[in-house]
Amino acid sequence: MHHIQYSTFLAFTALLLLDMMISGARRGYRLFYVLFFVTVVGTLFLINGRTGQVAFLIGLFALGLMHIQNKAKALLLSSLLVLLVLGTAYGLSDNFRERISVAQSDIHNMIDKGNYGTSLGYRVGVTMLAVPLIEKNPLLGTGVIDTIPLVRKEAAVAFPGDYWLGIANHFQNQYLQVLVEIGLIGLGLLLIMLYYVARIPLQSDMYRNLKVILMSVFLFTMLSDIQLHIQFTGGLFALITGMLLAQSRIEQEEDRNVAKKENADV
Repeated sequence: MHHIQYSTFLAFTALLLLDMMISGARRGYRLFYVLFFVTVVGTLFLINGRTGQVAFLIGLFALGLMHIQNKAKALLLSSLLVLLVLGTAYGLSDNFRERISVAQSDIHNMIDKGNYGTSLGYRVGVTMLAVPLIEKNPLLGTGVIDTIPLVRKEAAVAFPGDYWLGIANHFQNQYLQVLVEIGLIGLGLLLIMLYYVARIPLQSDMYRNLKVILMSVFLFTMLSDIQLHIQFTGGLFALITGMLLAQSRIEQEEDRNVAKKENADV
């Protein structure tokens, strides 16, 4: 599993464990959740997955808003928790400090040297290459098969001699990938799908929080990679969405049964 997908799984797991701890897990399980949470978060900030790290921090804010009614207090506590996690990670993880330094170096190389042969530089470079393709085919896109050859053709003109952009094979951005390949129509369908997942009606607090975790993690991580094209993260999204739909159907059936029983009693 690539470190981006692995960090996505870790961020999702950490937020799920945190929600279980906040929601009042049984005393016998609480210590287990705490230990598991610390282990997962520690692993998340030890690996190279900046995508999952940021997704986890975003999810902290989302959970804070879900669990604390006073939004000002939720914002304050979530901010303090984020700072605590960042400070701890920066102080204890050599790899986390190095990744921050690498990001700064990537920005420096792009601005001062025009070098896009880095992790961050590649993302910026392919976004620049996508612009003319979108302008030429805004509604229906360039097509799934023709996109990459066109990107490499654009790279040969715009960035001659740049090895990484010359062998580009995707945009490392789910929204941009869909927009280029199947245009505004395809992007609109993707956003509609995400909207309907976010709008799945749920009465259970546990499943509502699960939906918030799913959306907060994937809405961000899809900015960094083509998560729904990849087996691991695409499977995770499909599995959790299926669980949410099943729970929603169960709740609706239970409501109908209660309504029928009440009408029969009347």
